[in-house]
Amino acid sequence: MSRGTLPVFLVLLGLGSASASSTRPAHLESVRIHAEEFDPGGVREAAVYGDGIAILRDEAQIQLQPEEVRRLLAAFEEAGFAGMPPTFGAGKKHLLRRASLRADGVSKEVVQLFTGPTSPALSTLVDRILATVEARSGSGVTASGLSDGLSKVASGAVAPEAFRLQVHRKPRDPKSDAGGYLLDIEEGVATTRSYARQSYAEPVSVQLGRERLAKLASALAAHEPESLPINVYAPEYLEVRLSVLNWKKSVLALPFAGTTRASKGEAQARFDDLAAELDALQAEVLAAAPHPPSSSSSSSGEGFAPPGSIEP
Repeated sequence: MSRGTLPVFLVLLGLGSASASSTRPAHLESVRIHAEEFDPGGVREAAVYGDGIAILRDEAQIQLQPEEVRRLLAAFEEAGFAGMPPTFGAGKKHLLRRASLRADGVSKEVVQLFTGPTSPALSTLVDRILATVEARSGSGVTASGLSDGLSKVASGAVAPEAFRLQVHRKPRDPKSDAGGYLLDIEEGVATTRSYARQSYAEPVSVQLGRERLAKLASALAAHEPESLPINVYAPEYLEVRLSVLNWKKSVLALPFAGTTRASKGEAQARFDDLAAELDALQAEVLAAAPHPPSSSSSSSGEGFAPPGSIEP
């Protein structure tokens, strides 16, 4: 798809007075469209990326044609998305539907609540996005489990958009000089924040090429994460979250009472190997970053929630 033909106006994203000639996305790969709707039959949800990859309900990967992506981008203009308020409706924040558009690092989301005034234009936009993806659901790529999903990422059958990895390592003693990190890989981008003395450094990001991501997926699959117990032993806090499409796995390692490395047997050995693989990945991301992060004053408790990093 030619970037020059895209009718995407970043004024839709709240950039104000930019002219039409200067508001087309500079980087098509940065485009992400998302739509979600709740109805009596269940949740309808889809994400569409600038390369035509679409993920339907986190269950199937679908390839849209360039013309279909172009029409979806144009639909935001037709709906008057730029002038919409962030929220339609009132009362308790129970969502009925929402749509969002991201391009060149800026984004806008509009939601419709169950009660109060409604927006027919938003409803039409959301339905148009969902219907476009749902129409191709029969040709989607799926996975039978996490291992199968990782194998398909490794082979290239499943795109980076369907893969996510989160790793959080912290020393148990807050006064320790030992370091930790918070690593998140999403849409093929690895973002990391080093941790030391109860503070996280500024985040740095690097793009993982498809070949590197395929190598990572293959290495993860070799550790058979799908069959790991949800709790294993580690001398310090280490949490790993991994997902491919709708298949997810979370493992929390701590010095749990009554637990030793020996008590988890062969599964513990696999997790230890996995942890070593992830530590090496963290070091690789830091080495590839243009500017190594310096310590910041932000602090956080355990879990995936330091400011500006991983969404809940």
